[in-house]
Amino acid sequence: MPIINGKKRYIVENTEKPPVEKKRYEPPAAPAPAPVKRYVRGQGPSVTKVLNREATREFIGSFEFDVRINLIQVNFSKITGIENKIETETFVEGGNNDFPIVRQKARQKPDIIIFEKGMTSTMGGTIFSILRQGMKLTNILIFVKRNGKLMKIFSIDEGLILSKKFGDLDSNSSAILIESLELAHTGFSEIPIP
Repeated sequence: MPIINGKKRYIVENTEKPPVEKKRYEPPAAPAPAPVKRYVRGQGPSVTKVLNREATREFIGSFEFDVRINLIQVNFSKITGIENKIETETFVEGGNNDFPIVRQKARQKPDIIIFEKGMTSTMGGTIFSILRQGMKLTNILIFVKRNGKLMKIFSIDEGLILSKKFGDLDSNSSAILIESLELAHTGFSEIPIP
């Protein structure tokens, strides 16, 4: 005991041990799952990488798109017939009777695309009323989007309006009147966005 100024002083030492930090048990991290190997019949594993990459991409919805005709935006609710086709002819070669031979021939028919929309009384409805059968349209662009971001562009250089149709009028129904535009075109080109 130390004596200070003739008095005994007790020195109290800190006997408490510092708190020990308890470590929580964390299980070891699970290894990442191995990619699913899918093989295309008749092709080797080199295709596997492509298929796995395709499986991880997000899909693009078919519900978000804009249409511009000569840079004027026209609203449509549905587009059908976005396709390119070729015409073929088949013939049988002498001495080879097991199967016919298929060859591409010159095109005789145009591709058809159909634009549909609900009838409105806005400016878009006015633009649609100007379009009539027999009218030639150029520079038709279809912009496909995902969450507002442009993903793909379909471009039709030239087309001819074949018909303009209106849905049925029915006083017993509450359905929206549908307008549709059938267009014969020379084919479309697909412009991917990087």
